[in-house]
Amino acid sequence: MSEAARMRLAMLFGATTLTCLCSCSDPESPPASVEPLMPLTLGNVWEYVEMNIAGGESTIVDTMSIQILDAVPLSHHLYFTTNSDLMFANTRDGLSVARYDHDGGFDDLEILLRYPTQTGIEYGYSSSKITSRPLRIEVRADTVYSFIGPLTALIYTVNQEPAGEFLEFGFSPRIGMISLENSFGTLWLLSAYDLQE
Repeated sequence: MSEAARMRLAMLFGATTLTCLCSCSDPESPPASVEPLMPLTLGNVWEYVEMNIAGGESTIVDTMSIQILDAVPLSHHLYFTTNSDLMFANTRDGLSVARYDHDGGFDDLEILLRYPTQTGIEYGYSSSKITSRPLRIEVRADTVYSFIGPLTALIYTVNQEPAGEFLEFGFSPRIGMISLENSFGTLWLLSAYDLQE
């Protein structure tokens, strides 16, 4: 399918499903995949619609893209930096999601999303790469209604203790990050993607 056709399909589906945002049923098993949570290849691009969902209403605020620009060895792993402040590394224990400071190091966020995993588990995590408060991470399987259609996903809810702030990541096999929500009422939903072979 051409990029233009994919974008038209995403826009059409997004317009009809805008009121049906986040998630619905709770499947019992995680998506069957041997693929990593995030396909990391130079040039991969994910497009997102940014929405304000605070107060129970949803308003489109902006769009954003994440494109993999470079691969950098950091802390014994190969991190893929992006055009945003996020970087990713597929490790033997799962996916490391971190913010980088553009000077070649870690900023104020580094989270390990364990994979493969089972749904319904909860685990603690304290990064050895940055100084931060302990995190509690819960994993579940669910359906995310993105702008490209409903997608089966692994949902990682990351709670910062004791502050009560959270991030919720949604990943779909062979696609990557399809949603990201924070405790301030902002939700990013996938609207298009282009993965390099």
